[in-house]
Parts: sequence; C-alpha cells; structure tokens
Amino acid sequence: MRVSHSLDRVLAAAEAQRDRIVEMISQLLAIESIRPEPPGGEDPMGDGCRECLALAVELCRERDMEVRIHEGQVAVAEMGSGPENVALVVHMDTVPAGEGWTHPPFGGAVVDGEVWGRGAQDDKGPLASILGAIDALIAEGAPLRRRITVIIGTDEETGAWRDLQAFHAAEPMPTMSIITDADFPIINAEKGFANIVIETPKVEGAGEAQLLEFTAGQRINIVPDAARALVAGISAEWLEQRARAFCLSRPEARITVEPMGAAALVTAAGTPTHASTPANGHSALLDLAEFLAPEPFAPSAAERALRFVDQLLGQDLHGERLGVFAHDPRMGLCTCSAGKVDATPDGAARVWLNLRPVWGQTIDGVHRAIQAAAQALGERLGAEYVVTKDDTCREPLYVSDDSELVRGLRAAYERVTGQPATCESIGGTTFAKAFDNAVVFGPCAPDEPGLAHERNERVSIEALVRNAKLYASALWELAVDGEGAG
Repeated sequence: MRVSHSLDRVLAAAEAQRDRIVEMISQLLAIESIRPEPPGGEDPMGDGCRECLALAVELCRERDMEVRIHEGQVAVAEMGSGPENVALVVHMDTVPAGEGWTHPPFGGAVVDGEVWGRGAQDDKGPLASILGAIDALIAEGAPLRRRITVIIGTDEETGAWRDLQAFHAAEPMPTMSIITDADFPIINAEKGFANIVIETPKVEGAGEAQLLEFTAGQRINIVPDAARALVAGISAEWLEQRARAFCLSRPEARITVEPMGAAALVTAAGTPTHASTPANGHSALLDLAEFLAPEPFAPSAAERALRFVDQLLGQDLHGERLGVFAHDPRMGLCTCSAGKVDATPDGAARVWLNLRPVWGQTIDGVHRAIQAAAQALGERLGAEYVVTKDDTCREPLYVSDDSELVRGLRAAYERVTGQPATCESIGGTTFAKAFDNAVVFGPCAPDEPGLAHERNERVSIEALVRNAKLYASALWELAVDGEGAG
C-alpha cells in the first residue's frame, strides 16, 4: 500500500506539470530543426538541429541532470547512480514541413487544447513529457535503483544515425531502453529497413517524344505528394485529354498538364505519409509513372527510370513485382515505397526505394532479389540498372514479450490507463534497432491519429500530460527503488 500511495503522488505531480510541459514543447517546436540532406557538406548538422539540441540540454540541466555531449550531435542527460540504467531515447530533428498547414509548422501554437508544429509527436512532444515525468519523480523524492538516462539525438530522420554512432563510440550500452517514437501500448517488434537505390546511366536515343525530366519526392521515407515530368514531342492538348480520362478512371489520381513553350509540364499530386505505411497515403510518383508509361519516349536515363517505376512497382506496395513479397504473422506484409526520383537530361537517373522487410527476411536477400528483377528488366529493355543498398539498412527487430522491460511497461500502462497493454509490431524503423534491449512506448494512444510526417502535425495537451504519467509510471517500475519509496 505504501508503494501504491507513493506512485499515486508521483502521478499527481506529473499532472501538475501541465503548464510547464506545454511551455517546453512550444519552445522546442519553434525551432526548425531539419538535418541537411544528403549528409555531408561543411555543416552536416545545420543550425536548427544545433539550436534545438542546445535548448534540450538547457532543459535537462535545469533539472540538475549531468549532461555529456558527443561530437556535438547527441546529448546524454543522467540522474542517479549505479551500474544499471533505464534509457529514454528521443530525437530533435524533423522531416521537412511541406505545404498546406493550418497553423505555422515551426511556431508551437497552442490552439483549442492542441500544440501545433512539425515534431509535436515526432519527437519533441515526447521529450517534454519525459521531462515532466522526471520533474514528478524529483518532486516526490523517488529513490532510484537504476540511473535514468535521457538520450537526445539529432539525426534520426535522415536514416544515417550519426548521432547514435557518436553515442555508441563514447557510452556503454544501456541496460534497457525505451524509444518514444511511435505508439502505445508496447511495440516490441519492428520490420526491417532498407534504402535501395536504382541508378541508370545517361542515355541518348533518337525519337520524337522525349522525357526531359522525371522527378518526385523530398525524402526517401515519405510517400511523395508531388511528381513532375517535362515532355517534348507530344502535344499538351493530347496529354490534357489523356489526363482527364486517366483521372476519371482513377478518382484518387490528380494529374495536370501545362504548356511549357515547345514542351509540356505534367504534374501529379498525392497524399504524403510515412513510408512504413504507404497505404495510408497516395503516391504522386506512381500515378505519374502509370500515366506516362504508354507514351513512346526515346531512350534516356529519365525514360529508363520511368520504365523501372511503372513495370517493377506499378501500384504495388508490397514488392511482389520486385520479388520481395513476404508475410509474417506478427509483422504483416513487407512494404515497398518509392520515395524519390531524380532524372534530368544532364546525367544519370536514380530511383530511391524504401523497403520494410519482415521477420524471416534479410537485407541482403531483399537486395539480391531487387538486383535480379532489375537485371531482368534491363535485359528486356536493353537498359542498364545498378542496384545498391546504403549503410542505413537494418534488420527486423523482436524483444521477448516476457522480458523485464516489457513486463514493466505493461504494468505501467495498465496502471495509468486501465487498459490491457498488448505487444504490437510496426513497419516503422525507430532508434530501438540501435540498442540491445529496446522497445517502443508511445507517444500515440491507440485511438489517436498518428500525424508524424504529415501536414498539420499536432498533439493534444491531454495526451502530453497522460504521457508524462505513463513515463513516470514506467520509470517507477523499472528505475525506482519501490522498497525505499514512502
């Protein structure tokens, strides 16, 4: 009874942090913390990420946490002592905002009980809730049996994870880690992650119809909401007629044609979403490729990229044409999203794929299958395709339902929400894959919309406070010395 009473006080103390939690998230959201991409250049981190990390460090130091910063791109804030620790892992970088927001994406506006901004769910809101939970533990003088470690990264969204490379080069592996970058109740299984690049060299071929440009996408891990092609040798009037018929037969498609001198600009609009759940959005790129495919374009790098997208992807979101279709009872179907295309008359063309393999598949196996499919297509077309995987690829993940970490989080979730804490699988890749014993816990409840990477990302104040209680309860289960709590 004494322990339960003490936890009740901690949860009440977390509730009391409401205004401070809102203040912290608004401050963090006001900073445009987007990592430059592709990685490299004179300043691969960018001023925004640097500023946001500095603010996060300041917030941790306000709580008298010991802070270590590694290579200027990851902060480790810690309280307590002893050989074991519970890590809570967040990142301050975000994907680009995109267009069409109701409230500014980098303003942190509080409107009708919600806080708006890119990163509200992914991943600045979770940091504010974690710090609210820590405030509650401090306020109640909760004694720790394990150190509490907050790891604050700045390079999650690019997939390069240079921040965690710096962390692991300087710090020991945490005893257990909680990643706050998806959903509640508990995610202890993740699909794999593979970025695959298909490149075809510059080609010059004769023909009246020319595909001068074929481009789409901003980031590999976002389903493209815009795609464009510059076409010569085909009348804009003809393309406009075809576009009307195409869109009538496919109500979800939005194709427009605009005369551009002697050429025609063809654009497609779609609905962006996270590449791990491509069915939740609609790809402008796949529509544009399907629309343009019947035209007899002369051989070029752009034309070769178009044929790859049309013939080996089509509207298939699960890699069947690529030879990587697979299903796992826990994880579901492998998914495939074409996130970017870059094809202009001046050089080679590239198509970037983001795949999420399931348990039983390997990254090397997926890579070999796509190589074989591209080679077969190249032989049919007389084209050359080079297929490579980048160094961000990661294998599928699973942590036992019966581990101490999962059992502790289950108890924490059920105590705060009164709901059963099931173990789930996701297609997304989180920082959990970078740790030995890590699962995802939050920030979205099962009945809340996941708005990460989407327009109008926002989080309710009620959810922020609830999450502070959940993280406080989780730390109570895993880090607090219950016998010494009074």
